[in-house]
Amino acid sequence: MVDRQISTRRRWLTACVGATAGVATLAGCASDTENDGSEADGGETGSEETASEYGSWPMAHYDAANTAVAPNSGPDSKPEEEWSIKFEGEPTTPVASNGVAYVGVRDDSYYAVDISEGETIWNYQTGEFETPAISDTQVFVSGEGIEALKPGNGDQIWASGHEPLSNLRIKQGVVYGSSDRHVYGVNTGSGEEVQSIEVSSSIVSFSIDRNRIYIKTQQNKKNYQIECYSMESGNFMWDYEIQQSNWGHGGLKFPVTNGRVITRDQKALTTIDGETGEGRIINEFELNLTVSVSVADSVVYCPLLINELPAVDMESGERISDWEWDPLAGRINWRTPIADSTLYVWASRGVSSGFVLIAVDSKTGNQKWEYESQLTGNPAGPTILKDMVLFPDDYGDRLVAIK
Repeated sequence: MVDRQISTRRRWLTACVGATAGVATLAGCASDTENDGSEADGGETGSEETASEYGSWPMAHYDAANTAVAPNSGPDSKPEEEWSIKFEGEPTTPVASNGVAYVGVRDDSYYAVDISEGETIWNYQTGEFETPAISDTQVFVSGEGIEALKPGNGDQIWASGHEPLSNLRIKQGVVYGSSDRHVYGVNTGSGEEVQSIEVSSSIVSFSIDRNRIYIKTQQNKKNYQIECYSMESGNFMWDYEIQQSNWGHGGLKFPVTNGRVITRDQKALTTIDGETGEGRIINEFELNLTVSVSVADSVVYCPLLINELPAVDMESGERISDWEWDPLAGRINWRTPIADSTLYVWASRGVSSGFVLIAVDSKTGNQKWEYESQLTGNPAGPTILKDMVLFPDDYGDRLVAIK
């Protein structure tokens, strides 16, 4: 058993007391076919009205379906650094709710940070290093399997007792995580295992919609397989083979929207029917797709090698002619989250240059603003909140807030 250390450095925000809307318990009621990408199939995103002035970002890539599409508005104009906090190790992409950001750090601890002041509230040591997942009543971290913590002080509520699990997703009162070849589902209230799925090979990521769990496994260096299982029974439904090379980070995630998996298959943009497993190539490019695609309002944004970012209509497969991306903006190094009709793009403009975060109108491709960061390592995130962006600086061991 890993020894744990908890330290509380300041009082819990009084604004958090009495919060009633749990992110992990709010599920959508519409069918798969009602979602066009502007609302996540993942569903577990909480109430925007009760998630504090900053909004919420409850898990990596925002929701269980890995859409990276959020309602938060982000900064309207060019932001400046609001604060940064330095850790004794590289931080993960942060999640946030009720005015608090939660982050895993490579010192094998998890930290709660006051978003308004940039101060540490508490830290909790598990010996693991993963992006947390959160509801209004629990923080889920990797440790003894999945561990549930109290948001106010970091005290442990329960531990599932598995080996350490990663890729934490929340869906319909269950928190899911993966080991090498298993995906486990754990009841958020009791910590008891309610689902166990064994797959064909090593798991790299998975996504969940209202009925199914889609798991990407790595068969060899460039060959992957997406395997689909019933969320209720865990029974195998279908698999689909794809190939891809990863030129940037965030390339192994894939969104599920409108009952379909959206994935890259080398130079091809492919959709897979969630019920039947039937794949369809909707567009082919001259260059490889570099990182994971993003989709909103039935438009797929496809980062390509050598500074291209075409927008493709998901139904027709045609490029949208009114969409323009400036190739001089730089090479895209992370998938582009979408918040309130704005794409957030990490781009690099040369070996000697740092990374630039660019806000782009998702309808036209017009640039709204850009922020020159001090990042010299690999970009990750960003986490988009109301009028604020959070991102990790892996080389500087910092969590940075810009506003």
